[in-house]
Amino acid sequence: MCIDGVCLCSRPSSSLSWLLSPLRTLCLLVWRLYRLPCLLLLAALLGLLFLALLLFSVPSELSHKLFNSAG
Repeated sequence: MCIDGVCLCSRPSSSLSWLLSPLRTLCLLVWRLYRLPCLLLLAALLGLLFLALLLFSVPSELSHKLFNSAG
C-alpha cells in the first residue's frame, strides 16, 4: 500500500515477540507441556522435606521427653 509515494509494508497481525524473548517462550512451552509432572515433582519434594524434618526432630524430642520428664 502506498500513501503519498511512500510504500508501507503490511505487517502480520501476530507479533514476533518470541524472537525477542526466547527464554520466556521456552519457559511457557515447557510449562504447557510439563505442568503436571512439574507440580507432582514439587509436591513430592515438599513431602520429602517435611518427612526429613520430621525424622530429624523426632529423636531430640524423644530424648528431651524421656530424660526431662520432671520439668
